[in-house]
Amino acid sequence: MNIEAKTPFVMIIEDDRDIASYYRHVMDMAGYRTEIVANGKVAVENLYKSSPDIVLLDLNLPGVSGVEVLKILKADDRLKQIRVVVVRLFRNRRRPP
Repeated sequence: MNIEAKTPFVMIIEDDRDIASYYRHVMDMAGYRTEIVANGKVAVENLYKSSPDIVLLDLNLPGVSGVEVLKILKADDRLKQIRVVVVRLFRNRRRPP
């Protein structure tokens, strides 16, 4: 029996490396296999190649936006079955005085 085939697969579409690493850590701890994709164009290409069970999707992506990725997902008969969680995490970029 192929254990990898039974382990749920999450594609994390997030351009911020720190945030993507955080999501990966949480998903790994929950027992999911993960893949991080940092831009919308590559994400769409990878979605057609793989079959994630869940997509964690940031809406603010370079290239093809997360909104466009979501539209592509929902317009395709095969891809529209994928569960999508739209995520938006803001980091405080100000440094303390």
